[in-house]
Amino acid sequence: MWPGCDLVQTLVYAENGRSVDTVLVGGEVVLKEGKSVRINEVELEKQATNLIGKVQESKEKWLSQMRSPALIEKYRSIQEEYQEAASAGRTKSGASP
Repeated sequence: MWPGCDLVQTLVYAENGRSVDTVLVGGEVVLKEGKSVRINEVELEKQATNLIGKVQESKEKWLSQMRSPALIEKYRSIQEEYQEAASAGRTKSGASP
């Protein structure tokens, strides 16, 4: 009895890449023994780690700015103006804005 599945599809979707040893593109080896021959993976990892640190610093700076008293007060002021405008709109037309 034959399994009721497409073997090629099963191989493609079940593979996670760990069993790939060598990859050729246009006749050129781009992956050998599971490692890129074009990219210095150690250097790439260092650059990515550095970039992650910069993104985290930017995020923390942005969050600290968002918590500043001046910005919080501005937000509250805008929120009050909106609520007043919404209330005035309801009393004039009888419908919410």
